[in-house]
Amino acid sequence: MKYHILLLGLMFQTALFAQETIVEKELPEKFSPKNAYQITNRNSNEFALFLDNEYDIVASLFDEAHNEISDFTAATFPSDYPIPIGAVQTGAQQFQFFLSNRSKKKFGLFTFDFGQKSAQVQDIDLGMKKETFLQTFNHNGKFHILTIPNNSSIFNFYVFNADGTFTKNSVDLSSKRFRYWNNDNKDLYTLMKKPFGKEVPKLLEKIDATTPNSLEISAVASKLFLEEDFFYFTFESNRNITQVIKLDPTDFSYTVTTYNKPFLANVVNGKKTNSFLYNGNYLGVSSTNQMLKFEIKDLETRAVKKTYVIEKDKPINFKNTPIRIEGKNIISKSRSIENSNRFLRDMANNELGVTIYKDGETNVVSIGTFAKGKMAIPLVPVAAVQFGFLNVTGYAYFNVSVSESTYFKSLFNTSFDHLDGEIPVNSFESIKEYTEELGKLKLESVFRINGDIVLGYLGDDHTYRIIKF
Repeated sequence: MKYHILLLGLMFQTALFAQETIVEKELPEKFSPKNAYQITNRNSNEFALFLDNEYDIVASLFDEAHNEISDFTAATFPSDYPIPIGAVQTGAQQFQFFLSNRSKKKFGLFTFDFGQKSAQVQDIDLGMKKETFLQTFNHNGKFHILTIPNNSSIFNFYVFNADGTFTKNSVDLSSKRFRYWNNDNKDLYTLMKKPFGKEVPKLLEKIDATTPNSLEISAVASKLFLEEDFFYFTFESNRNITQVIKLDPTDFSYTVTTYNKPFLANVVNGKKTNSFLYNGNYLGVSSTNQMLKFEIKDLETRAVKKTYVIEKDKPINFKNTPIRIEGKNIISKSRSIENSNRFLRDMANNELGVTIYKDGETNVVSIGTFAKGKMAIPLVPVAAVQFGFLNVTGYAYFNVSVSESTYFKSLFNTSFDHLDGEIPVNSFESIKEYTEELGKLKLESVFRINGDIVLGYLGDDHTYRIIKF
């Protein structure tokens, strides 16, 4: 027995330290960074690393082989707009941060030039009038700010050029009908701000479907899925339908499509529903305390591809893990159950979600819920929340790693036939295991470099390391 325990320990240590360290940046002795950001050049695979505190930013440029090729120090972000909300590379060795204040009313541009080893700041006046900030994102190398005028169904896209100028593209959906939770017709602003009659803290959640997402993120009522050719807005405020806006970013034309959520007979009240869009598929889920139905539909034709059902007092025949109840605070401990009745009760009492990510030739789906009043966001490191607009990968990771939820995972092939077998460990889980073994890390951040998910942290030797998983 001792031999087996020793062998397992050695195997775990080997797996733990087999990760590849791709950057080791020794910092100036008196420089204590508070935040870390990264920008990748999609064309050349260069990437820039920025570490800042209250006074300075240490900027470093790395080539495709992860060798540092330039670095310099600049003054930190201006106090008028200290929060990065987006970043792009605009030219050879030039990188831009888009900044805002906390209220998202004032904006600025901070340009780093590694060739000249200089940094410049300029104000941005969007001319916003009674508009609510929704999201930011990059598309085809251009930075976008998305807003909506209050009490309207108009989206405003501010699309920026490399010199800081921008064009404003308005998409007016006022002629379209959007059904509210009580089947009244409402404007999009109301659907996002008060999806079920009460205000929510964040009107629109940006989804990166290429990474694992927490149930907290996927369970929101209004989501934005960004794909190369189209943007998809989904609205879940009506329990019977998902309303989807498909928008072409080249000319801002759009279509509006309604998807019926999985039907549950003889249900008047007490039904919870949600959906997730992925790779040309609509994944819908409806649940009461008696039954859950999970459907996969073709996103274009709306034809049902597969249907899976959970019934009270019956085993779940399409799960690959036990039902897990997980949490990260002192009142919630992780444990597993096999009671489908308890699962259905939790689904009926709280908002539910469905998420999916690809692992090789298989799809990993999570279905579950989280406890009301225990959203993960307040427990996430402050930087991950404050800069969630900038680093969607880190935002997704910290939500997954601190979530309090009841869920199970299932394994499917690309046709959504259920598969037997173990759920593969994903990159977020590998990072979580790695960090738990090492203990609390300084300046922990998770982001992407050239398609790889990486962990960055500041070591006790005052060296910033980036580990590839």
